[in-house]
Amino acid sequence: MVAANTKVRILEAAELLIRQRGSNAVSFQQISEKVGLCKATVLHHYPSKQLLLKAVLERYSACFLTLFDEIVDAELDAPAKLRRGIALFQTNPCSERESTASLCGVLGAEFSALDNEAAQLYREFCSEIEVRLTRILKQGIDEGTFCFRGNSRAVAALVFSLLGGGVLIVRANGDQKQWQQISRQLLKLLGTTGT
Repeated sequence: MVAANTKVRILEAAELLIRQRGSNAVSFQQISEKVGLCKATVLHHYPSKQLLLKAVLERYSACFLTLFDEIVDAELDAPAKLRRGIALFQTNPCSERESTASLCGVLGAEFSALDNEAAQLYREFCSEIEVRLTRILKQGIDEGTFCFRGNSRAVAALVFSLLGGGVLIVRANGDQKQWQQISRQLLKLLGTTGT
């Protein structure tokens, strides 16, 4: 049980530092200092940075997609589901630590530094988000709450790109009001009734 708790603490610290600084700027020493362990202990659990990144991404993906599934399956209209989905990108829903940039956005910006396995995990995560967004968009078309032109999957990819980039821009500008503006404008672009 102690080893499992240690691994969770390492993953939480690594995720927070990656979200704050990017994976390329995070060292095992910084992670060990953040979690209060010696560097050798961190290396014992995760002997390479790529294994650590893979574990962080697997943990984050499982949490984020579970939360997104709850939204998609909720008894809500499509605009309400999309608003809740948008909120997942703004907050840090998979950690009790302070809110920072989306892990998905940060790793996307550093995609070329990921090894093949981590890159494939990242692609699968992005694809799964687009699948969920597509379901929400199709629901909105079917119920008449969205009115946009184009293929729902392609629009879902556009929405996902906008949210991932928007999170990074808001982080850089330090203006959370900008996120609300992005969210409102996105809903207007989708032809949301009552927006």
